[in-house]
Amino acid sequence: MAMGMTIAPVAHADEKAAPASPEESFVYENEALGLCYDCLRVRIAVLSGDEVTITRWRVGPGAYGHYDPTVSREHVSRARIRRFLKALARYRPAEAKASMPSLSSCSVFVTETGGLTMLWNDASGQQKLYVWYGCDPPRYKAMFDALHHAPDLLGLGDVLQAKN
Repeated sequence: MAMGMTIAPVAHADEKAAPASPEESFVYENEALGLCYDCLRVRIAVLSGDEVTITRWRVGPGAYGHYDPTVSREHVSRARIRRFLKALARYRPAEAKASMPSLSSCSVFVTETGGLTMLWNDASGQQKLYVWYGCDPPRYKAMFDALHHAPDLLGLGDVLQAKN
């Protein structure tokens, strides 16, 4: 589903360059709504100290009709990338795969609300987190809002919207 991208640190005047580690990556990918037609999916992949790749594509009903992919590479300050990654680090699971909130803990589950997948891959291991926006939406509203708006920290506008 989500593909890994390489992070290659870039040195700035006040920072020492860290050695590039080809296994390091971070991917943030929104999940299309359940039975939507012509929904937008977006994958944000951190590529380097100052570059992210944003892939957008349309999704038809069900598993059919992935179309119109567009890819853009955006240069973002290292500080903005660090803020983005730091904002999401608190949600990084200790285990290899996790769901948040845990589906077994949902008292109410609203279908067709979409979600989010995040993938961390570095020296401490690989973790994948699935976030289900339909699990107790009022209870987890603050967390869901924070996750949805985390890409705003990159300073690229609303990257989860279609670009013409």
